[in-house]
Amino acid sequence: MNPIIQFQRDIARYEADSIYYQDRAEHCRREAALLRQELEEEQTGSRTALENARERATISTAARNRIQQVHLRNIAALDEERSNRPRSQSAIHNPGLTAQPVI
Repeated sequence: MNPIIQFQRDIARYEADSIYYQDRAEHCRREAALLRQELEEEQTGSRTALENARERATISTAARNRIQQVHLRNIAALDEERSNRPRSQSAIHNPGLTAQPVI
């Protein structure tokens, strides 16, 4: 395999991984903060169950959206790499690959 193509593939993968793990760390920090807040509110009895459920649902939806964005970026990087690769090389590395992309 051409080392330049391998480097490009590795760079795209590591960049996508770093975005994912940064987002994951941010999500975990928010979850920890929410748990600390819930513990404090549970101890003081100052919050309703409905407010807790709404906040958790909002954060879960945001986290899913961020993860989906990371996956879409990763797919776009791989598609770009594939489009930059010569057809003969694509066929060698992907024997089942046809001239027309499958969508």
